[in-house]
Amino acid sequence: MVEPESKRLSLVETARCLLSVEGRRHLLSHDAHPLVQFAKYGVAGGLATLTFAGVFALVTQYWLPVEDSSRFNYTLASVIAFIPSNVVAYTTNIRWVFKPGRHGRGKEVTLFLSASTLAFCIGTPLGQWAVNYFDLLGPLRYIALGISIVASVLVNYGCRKFLIFKG
Repeated sequence: MVEPESKRLSLVETARCLLSVEGRRHLLSHDAHPLVQFAKYGVAGGLATLTFAGVFALVTQYWLPVEDSSRFNYTLASVIAFIPSNVVAYTTNIRWVFKPGRHGRGKEVTLFLSASTLAFCIGTPLGQWAVNYFDLLGPLRYIALGISIVASVLVNYGCRKFLIFKG
Protein backbone atom coordinates (compact mmCIF):
# COMPACT_ATOMS: atom_id res chain seq x y z
CA MET A 1 0.00 0.00 0.00
CA VAL A 2 1.39 3.40 -0.98
CA GLU A 3 1.21 6.11 1.66
CA PRO A 4 0.02 9.52 0.52
CA GLU A 5 2.68 12.20 0.82
CA SER A 6 2.26 14.30 3.91
CA LYS A 7 1.44 17.96 3.51
CA ARG A 8 4.49 20.00 4.47
CA LEU A 9 4.11 23.68 5.16
CA SER A 10 6.66 26.14 3.84
CA LEU A 11 8.91 27.73 6.42
CA VAL A 12 6.94 31.00 6.13
CA GLU A 13 3.61 29.20 6.59
CA THR A 14 5.02 27.40 9.60
CA ALA A 15 6.17 30.68 11.12
CA ARG A 16 2.73 32.29 10.51
CA CYS A 17 0.75 29.61 12.24
CA LEU A 18 2.96 29.13 15.30
CA LEU A 19 0.58 31.18 17.44
CA SER A 20 -2.41 28.97 16.71
CA VAL A 21 -3.08 25.68 18.49
CA GLU A 22 -3.13 23.90 15.14
CA GLY A 23 0.19 25.54 14.22
CA ARG A 24 1.87 24.39 17.42
CA ARG A 25 0.45 20.91 16.88
CA HIS A 26 1.93 20.90 13.34
CA LEU A 27 5.27 22.17 14.61
CA LEU A 28 5.44 19.31 17.08
CA SER A 29 4.36 16.75 14.46
CA HIS A 30 6.62 14.69 12.24
CA ASP A 31 5.49 16.73 9.19
CA ALA A 32 7.21 20.00 10.08
CA HIS A 33 9.38 21.83 7.53
CA PRO A 34 12.89 20.28 7.18
CA LEU A 35 14.52 23.31 8.84
CA VAL A 36 12.09 23.01 11.73
CA GLN A 37 12.83 19.29 11.85
CA PHE A 38 16.55 20.02 12.06
CA ALA A 39 15.90 22.52 14.87
CA LYS A 40 13.87 19.86 16.71
CA TYR A 41 16.72 17.42 16.10
CA GLY A 42 19.01 19.99 17.69
CA VAL A 43 16.80 20.22 20.78
CA ALA A 44 16.49 16.41 21.02
CA GLY A 45 20.23 16.12 20.50
CA GLY A 46 20.76 18.78 23.13
CA LEU A 47 18.85 16.67 25.64
CA ALA A 48 20.90 13.60 24.72
CA THR A 49 24.09 15.68 24.88
CA LEU A 50 23.17 17.02 28.32
CA THR A 51 22.59 13.44 29.42
CA PHE A 52 25.95 12.38 27.98
CA ALA A 53 27.80 15.38 29.44
CA GLY A 54 26.13 14.95 32.83
CA VAL A 55 27.06 11.30 33.10
CA PHE A 56 30.53 12.05 31.70
CA ALA A 57 31.04 14.84 34.28
CA LEU A 58 29.91 12.65 37.18
CA VAL A 59 32.10 9.75 36.07
CA THR A 60 35.22 11.88 35.47
CA GLN A 61 34.69 13.91 38.64
CA TYR A 62 34.07 11.05 41.08
CA TRP A 63 35.28 7.82 39.52
CA LEU A 64 37.59 8.08 36.51
CA PRO A 65 39.43 11.46 36.53
CA VAL A 66 41.07 12.61 33.30
CA GLU A 67 44.57 13.46 34.51
CA ASP A 68 48.13 12.92 33.37
CA SER A 69 48.32 9.43 34.84
CA SER A 70 44.89 8.39 33.54
CA ARG A 71 44.32 9.95 30.13
CA PHE A 72 42.49 6.85 28.88
CA ASN A 73 39.73 7.56 31.41
CA TYR A 74 38.30 9.99 28.84
CA THR A 75 37.39 7.03 26.62
CA LEU A 76 36.09 4.88 29.49
CA ALA A 77 33.87 7.70 30.77
CA SER A 78 32.58 8.24 27.24
CA VAL A 79 31.63 4.56 26.91
CA ILE A 80 29.69 4.72 30.17
CA ALA A 81 27.88 7.96 29.16
CA PHE A 82 27.03 6.52 25.72
CA ILE A 83 24.31 4.19 27.01
CA PRO A 84 21.93 6.57 28.84
CA SER A 85 22.40 9.28 26.22
CA ASN A 86 21.27 6.88 23.50
CA VAL A 87 18.13 5.98 25.41
CA VAL A 88 17.27 9.69 25.53
CA ALA A 89 18.24 10.19 21.87
CA TYR A 90 16.17 7.28 20.54
CA THR A 91 13.12 8.20 22.60
CA THR A 92 13.12 11.87 21.58
CA ASN A 93 13.88 11.06 17.94
CA ILE A 94 10.96 8.67 17.45
CA ARG A 95 8.47 10.73 19.45
CA TRP A 96 9.31 14.18 18.18
CA VAL A 97 11.70 14.40 15.22
CA PHE A 98 11.57 11.51 12.77
CA LYS A 99 8.83 9.14 11.64
CA PRO A 100 9.56 5.63 12.81
CA GLY A 101 8.51 2.71 10.65
CA ARG A 102 10.92 2.55 7.71
CA HIS A 103 12.04 -0.72 9.29
CA GLY A 104 10.59 -2.99 11.96
CA ARG A 105 11.25 -1.86 15.54
CA GLY A 106 14.05 -4.38 16.15
CA LYS A 107 15.91 -3.46 12.98
CA GLU A 108 15.28 0.23 13.62
CA VAL A 109 16.81 0.04 17.12
CA THR A 110 19.74 -1.99 15.77
CA LEU A 111 20.39 0.54 12.99
CA PHE A 112 20.00 3.42 15.45
CA LEU A 113 22.55 1.93 17.83
CA SER A 114 24.83 1.04 14.91
CA ALA A 115 24.78 4.64 13.65
CA SER A 116 25.34 5.91 17.20
CA THR A 117 28.23 3.48 17.60
CA LEU A 118 29.74 4.60 14.28
CA ALA A 119 29.46 8.24 15.35
CA PHE A 120 30.89 7.34 18.75
CA CYS A 121 33.79 5.46 17.14
CA ILE A 122 34.59 8.56 15.07
CA GLY A 123 33.97 11.20 17.74
CA THR A 124 35.58 9.55 20.76
CA PRO A 125 38.99 8.95 19.16
CA LEU A 126 38.93 12.57 17.98
CA GLY A 127 38.28 13.66 21.56
CA GLN A 128 40.97 11.34 22.89
CA TRP A 129 43.37 12.69 20.28
CA ALA A 130 42.55 16.26 21.39
CA VAL A 131 43.19 15.32 25.05
CA ASN A 132 46.60 13.91 24.11
CA TYR A 133 47.67 16.39 21.41
CA PHE A 134 46.52 19.61 23.08
CA ASP A 135 47.04 18.37 26.65
CA LEU A 136 43.38 18.98 27.55
CA LEU A 137 43.41 17.78 31.12
CA GLY A 138 41.16 18.68 34.04
CA PRO A 139 38.42 21.17 33.07
CA LEU A 140 39.85 21.44 29.54
CA ARG A 141 38.52 17.92 28.87
CA TYR A 142 35.22 19.58 27.85
CA ILE A 143 36.89 21.06 24.76
CA ALA A 144 37.70 17.51 23.67
CA LEU A 145 34.12 16.53 24.44
CA GLY A 146 32.88 19.37 22.19
CA ILE A 147 35.03 18.13 19.30
CA SER A 148 33.62 14.65 19.80
CA ILE A 149 30.03 15.92 19.89
CA VAL A 150 30.29 17.92 16.64
CA ALA A 151 31.60 14.88 14.75
CA SER A 152 28.89 12.67 16.24
CA VAL A 153 26.05 15.06 15.37
CA LEU A 154 27.00 15.14 11.71
CA VAL A 155 27.20 11.35 11.38
CA ASN A 156 24.06 10.68 13.43
CA TYR A 157 21.78 13.16 11.65
CA GLY A 158 22.66 11.84 8.22
CA CYS A 159 22.16 8.22 9.22
CA ARG A 160 18.92 8.85 11.10
CA LYS A 161 17.33 11.03 8.44
CA PHE A 162 18.27 9.01 5.37
CA LEU A 163 18.82 5.42 6.52
CA ILE A 164 16.94 4.68 9.73
CA PHE A 165 13.73 6.69 9.90
CA LYS A 166 11.18 7.81 7.33
CA GLY A 167 12.66 11.28 7.08
